[in-house]
Amino acid sequence: MPIMTSPQPNRELVIAAVRFQSRTVSWLFRVLGILLLVVVLIDSVTSRSVDVVGFLGGFLAVFGAPWLLVKRATDRCWRLLGTPGTYIISDWGIQRSSALTQHGYAWSALRHIQEMPGQMLFTSKSAGFLPMSTAALLPGERELILATATHNGVGLK
Repeated sequence: MPIMTSPQPNRELVIAAVRFQSRTVSWLFRVLGILLLVVVLIDSVTSRSVDVVGFLGGFLAVFGAPWLLVKRATDRCWRLLGTPGTYIISDWGIQRSSALTQHGYAWSALRHIQEMPGQMLFTSKSAGFLPMSTAALLPGERELILATATHNGVGLK
């Protein structure tokens, strides 16, 4: 049953995967930034003076921090996922091999598979994830991967 696929690296898919994985932290920054802006606005109205540093900090938390988080994480992921590689999906789990690295996850180490446009995102029970482009899959292979994952207790989202 091993399925081998060698999709071309796609930075846009890596960015989408990183954005998806970091959405909770990004929203936390945004909520804290909005709270800071509300507090600074109330303080500015009551004291009749403008706190430029507070407004700047709030705007950076709302807009700058999430953008920087995604950019830095994407750059780190791209170092490994930007080189052409081969994915092997078997009864053991999923593995990715390239000229730089070889790594993989056993099915028991995966929490779920998230289907996204153009890719499948394998999320581990720890903090890791492995995006795989579906562009090079043959007809029926996607369904076979999902069936194997389900059979091995991996949830689908």
